[in-house]
Amino acid sequence: MLSLKLVCYRSAQNINPESSLSIVVCIKNGEKHLNNIQHLKNQKFSPKEVIIVDDFSTDRTPELLDLYRSENTHILQADLDRKGKKTALKKGILTANHNTLLLTDIDCVPASDLWATTMMQSYNDSYDILLAYGPYIKQPGVLNKLIRYETALTAIQYLSYALYSIPYMGVGRNLSYRKSVFLDSDQFSSHLHIPSGDDDLFIASVSRRHKVGICLEPESFTYSEPESAWGSFYKQKSRHVSTSDQYSPLHKFLLSLGSGSHISIFFLLFILLTIGSTKLALAIFLIRMALLMIILSPILIKLKEKDLIYYLPFLDVILFLYYVILMPALIFKRKEW
Repeated sequence: MLSLKLVCYRSAQNINPESSLSIVVCIKNGEKHLNNIQHLKNQKFSPKEVIIVDDFSTDRTPELLDLYRSENTHILQADLDRKGKKTALKKGILTANHNTLLLTDIDCVPASDLWATTMMQSYNDSYDILLAYGPYIKQPGVLNKLIRYETALTAIQYLSYALYSIPYMGVGRNLSYRKSVFLDSDQFSSHLHIPSGDDDLFIASVSRRHKVGICLEPESFTYSEPESAWGSFYKQKSRHVSTSDQYSPLHKFLLSLGSGSHISIFFLLFILLTIGSTKLALAIFLIRMALLMIILSPILIKLKEKDLIYYLPFLDVILFLYYVILMPALIFKRKEW
């Protein structure tokens, strides 16, 4: 039901977008992605500045970054070497000369040179925070489809919750908020001991006092290269769920309904098959697939993930296995980055 608003949602496109912008990116050992800085510099939005904060890289990143330094592209060095990027991000934000911030990661590529403009046009006078979509690049293989599907479902959740005025997270790959929002917050100090959380925990905390909007225009998407190995994907998701116990009781309950009902349905199907109720199990599965098709298809089309529609039955089964395998990460949370 939460996704119904998302189906009908149209992003605001104000004629006069925000007047100035600071794009802030943190980088650690990302020399192979440095060319992406040019995509940020080429954004057709003015005036803007690009702030790149090196987080104690040990590869050739520091020396190569100097090649991108210019009047409106500032290269900084983080003050402290900590797990996660919060200290580096804080320095970039505090250094920003403009009140509207646009955050992304160095391995992300904007869908177009109108990314910044489209995001800024989606602000209105009441928004202080803007959530957007950060999909992964389409590649062959089962893992890629699972990553993109799980990413789309996560986006459907956090964008829908924002529309219902109960936002709980954003993604650092594509996120915008006012500098004043950051200055009015605890500036990550309440969860500085957790490597992740600069996006979800921060948004959850500041959204109680500031109104949140969303942007769904395709030009506003930022694309990232997905993990190519199952082990790396598991480590990545294990790291992401390390912040889940910091969510509010309401958000924990609402989010558990989705994954909990998914797991429960498949356990029910397993029990029915075990006792020989094959027809009933098949009927329940087909009803679930029909509902998934009806609910998710228009949203996946809006998110430019149309090809995933044809694999929904298969992906639904794989996602169940993903939830089961990820359970140990929820119980035994990682302490290191």
